[in-house]
Amino acid sequence: MMKEEMEEIKKQNGTLMDTCCKYEESLKSLQEKVQDGAGKVENDEIKSEELKIAWKREQEEDKVKFSEVVKKEIQEKTKDTVIQVITKNEDLVRRGNVS
Repeated sequence: MMKEEMEEIKKQNGTLMDTCCKYEESLKSLQEKVQDGAGKVENDEIKSEELKIAWKREQEEDKVKFSEVVKKEIQEKTKDTVIQVITKNEDLVRRGNVS
């Protein structure tokens, strides 16, 4: 009877050992998935930061370009105004209406 009980205990122990090994393998697989997921999150955060920096750079470049366009427009308007004033003064001088 004792021998039968020992055999039953050994059998149950073997079953428990197999189950334990399966759980350990499953746990290891889950840990690897968590680590992979953490790595992906970190990569996504880095990529997001890189995109943010690139967007800010583009915004600054657009501001500079706009500023240059406005500066050229102001220069052209100023040039036109100066030409108009000179032309008007020349007309006045020709007519003899100088004050």
